[in-house]
Amino acid sequence: MLQVDGGTPSAYLIWSGTERKFALLDGQTWGIGRGEGCAVDLQNRAVSRLHALIERRESGDYFLVDLGSRNGSFINGRRGSEPAQLHDDDHLVFAEQELVFHYPAAEVSETIPPVADSRDLPTSALLTQA
Repeated sequence: MLQVDGGTPSAYLIWSGTERKFALLDGQTWGIGRGEGCAVDLQNRAVSRLHALIERRESGDYFLVDLGSRNGSFINGRRGSEPAQLHDDDHLVFAEQELVFHYPAAEVSETIPPVADSRDLPTSALLTQA
C-alpha cells in the first residue's frame, strides 16, 4: 500500500495482471495515454496520446475524465463519456489495457461516523427538554 507522509494511504492504479503501480501522489490531475508526459503511460496504438485524466477534486474524491478518445474509457464495463467518480477497486479499461483503481483511504473515511460538535450540545439539550 502506498502512503503519504508515512500515514495516510494514497490512491494508485495497478496494471491488471502485473505488479506495475502508478502512484497518484502529487498534483490534481494525471494524464493517461501513450504520449510523452503522461503519468500513466500505456504504450498501445489503440490508446490516444492523451486518452483520459484522473482528477482529484477539492473534496478529495477522484474522477475519471475521458478526453474524447476514439476507443473510449470504461469503468467497470461502462463507457465513461461524462466525468465519473472513482471508488476503490474500480476496473478501468483504455482500449485493451485494464487498470484497477485503489484508494484505501476512501474506505476508512466512509466508515468513520461524523463527530458531533460539542459546542452544539447545550443547545440540543435545551431543544429536547422543550
